[in-house]
Amino acid sequence: MSLVLDSSVALASVMNLETTPAVVQAMGHVIEDGAWVPSLWRIEVANVLQMKVRYQNSDEAFRDLALADLGGLPISIDSETDRQAWGETLRLASLHRLTL
Repeated sequence: MSLVLDSSVALASVMNLETTPAVVQAMGHVIEDGAWVPSLWRIEVANVLQMKVRYQNSDEAFRDLALADLGGLPISIDSETDRQAWGETLRLASLHRLTL
């Protein structure tokens, strides 16, 4: 089964925040089998880490190390994210009562 990695799970793992058993399990799956992410994922992750630098909750060295760690994971970018957002993705989110 393919895993779709949410930015909040990836960030929780590198920032050691809310590292629940589910986060540890998901990241273990990513390391072993890879994951898919939406095309916006890298921007979301970088933005959160940059905001931590901006508001002095972290420094650039930590940001860069976290991005390097995440960049080393076997992650595939879903090139269909944007094209499907207002169609199939929206339909699935509605059907399963999920956020997009």
